[in-house]
Amino acid sequence: MSIAALCGVAFIMLNNASPYVTVEQAKKSSGNNLHLQGAIQPKSLKVNAEQQIVSFVLVDESGAKMPVLYKGLVPANLNQAETVVAVGGYQSGTFQSHKILTK
Repeated sequence: MSIAALCGVAFIMLNNASPYVTVEQAKKSSGNNLHLQGAIQPKSLKVNAEQQIVSFVLVDESGAKMPVLYKGLVPANLNQAETVVAVGGYQSGTFQSHKILTK
């Protein structure tokens, strides 16, 4: 593979990389592909499986909190996950997530 091709692949990968952000960074960032990682605050998880809506309060590593709203298939192990990653963006006081990853 040529150097130009390798540079092109690297450029594409870097442009598609989604940053992990803290709660404070999410509040100041634009975009809809931010990765917000943290723990689900105890007793905050609410699941409406029929409407496929999940809401919870995410607590990041600094202790900052943010409400998260997710619409889609509910991950089977969400209530047992030690860490979750909400992928989406900050809008009107809530992190609107289009994907939830569990760890």
